Amino acid sequence: MHDTDVLRGVGVRRLRREVEGRRLGRPSRHGKLPVVPVGDGPALVWHFGITGELVCACADDPSAVQDRVVLTLDDDRQLRYRDQRKPQGIRLTPHQRALRRALKRLGPDAPQMPRADFLDLLAARRGAVKGVLMDQSLIAGLGNLLSDEILWRARAAPRRPARELDDAETRHVFTAMHGVLDTVNATMTFPQVRSFLHQWCVVGRVGLKPNLVTRLTCDFADGTDISARFHSAASCSSGGR
Repeated sequence: MHDTDVLRGVGVRRLRREVEGRRLGRPSRHGKLPVVPVGDGPALVWHFGITGELVCACADDPSAVQDRVVLTLDDDRQLRYRDQRKPQGIRLTPHQRALRRALKRLGPDAPQMPRADFLDLLAARRGAVKGVLMDQSLIAGLGNLLSDEILWRARAAPRRPARELDDAETRHVFTAMHGVLDTVNATMTFPQVRSFLHQWCVVGRVGLKPNLVTRLTCDFADGTDISARFHSAASCSSGGR
């Protein structure tokens, strides 16, 4: 444990007690929150924000100043929670019921939202359509740049009241949302060609890859996900709290 400030609602001692010696299960995601089961009940909920990421590394790889929490697996690989600004953090839910409560405040996951529900949602909201897309309590998973890209593809003005869009326009937004998300999930980067960001940025700028999507699965030699038993939650100089 390198920085206890990123822990949300859990102390170091409890985190160590709940995760040490247990197996990490197959990760899932709801909106912007990756969820990693721990053993049979608890789950780690990661919130990366704009600058955060989960890095899979060897134990002897050089660490970064921004590595806040390090989980060491039993084969000496590590999962490093890295965040430069640390506005968000890591939560530990003790059981599935607590996890459901934690996720209940979020709207449906954007890629899984039925079209009919999406149309009804926009038709009922008087606020700007971009604000509706970004409101995590309404639709989980869309941020600033993704919303801009979606509306740019749909040819919808971001400040236009959502309920003023007709059915055809709303369907265009829904279709654009899935197109953008499919591209992001396939390439693990923001769309680079024929995109809102490409048009907005200086032509010829090289290496523009906004940190919008963070890989949760790691490139393990045996081809598995991050399911692996780890023996230590790293050393804690603070002594817990």
